[in-house]
Amino acid sequence: MKKIIILIIIIILFVFIFLLKGENVFFVSLKPFQNYFYNSKKGQEIEDNICRDLKIENTKLREIEKENEILRQQLDFSKKNEDNFILANIIGRRSEGGVNWFLIDQGLKDGIKAGLAAVDEKGVLVGKIIKVKDQISYLRPVFDQNFSLGADIISQEDMVSLKKINEISGILQGEYSSMLKMKYVPLDRKISIGDSVVTSGLEDDIRWGISIGQIVEINKKDNSIFQELVIKPLLNPDFRIVSIILPTKTE
Repeated sequence: MKKIIILIIIIILFVFIFLLKGENVFFVSLKPFQNYFYNSKKGQEIEDNICRDLKIENTKLREIEKENEILRQQLDFSKKNEDNFILANIIGRRSEGGVNWFLIDQGLKDGIKAGLAAVDEKGVLVGKIIKVKDQISYLRPVFDQNFSLGADIISQEDMVSLKKINEISGILQGEYSSMLKMKYVPLDRKISIGDSVVTSGLEDDIRWGISIGQIVEINKKDNSIFQELVIKPLLNPDFRIVSIILPTKTE
């Protein structure tokens, strides 16, 4: 009886091998399981790719929304102040030997010229144009050590009305740090922490009253006729779009 059972098993095995045409029995037997795990892995890869693509698209959408909001704020500011302006994108930045500058995508053909002021979406001064080519321009930011500009100090009360009243003039200079310095401010002038600093309008193509920052420190030196101030700039440190304010036309 046992011999018959063994013989039947052997015959079944030979038939099984014959039907498989000599292929590896174990490999073929496990093939459905291999296909299952392979398809599961492939499906996971597809799912991961879809998730990655969705994250990229969401990031792009957030960037577009952010840029649209910046553009809207730029337009609102310019309308309120009745400025003529040219919108420009920051397309490059360099910092070499303590000198900082930004590259923008507007140039001579667009009406840009050296000496014009650039502001962020809140209308805060970010710098001025120092060099212009046909299609691009170079922007020197306020925090560059070579930046220099005439500026006025006005009290918080006067700043609300934005009228040129009781202003105190000095020279604004960029520094290595995130702060600015204002020099040559007469010692006998009364100044308070929190007073506003705006452009003085002494430059030919930069109007009076563009917001720059606020006074955070007052330094008075012995035997000096001037006092030196530390100014905290109010610009958006991550500006990507700027408005180049064109000079007012005089008839």
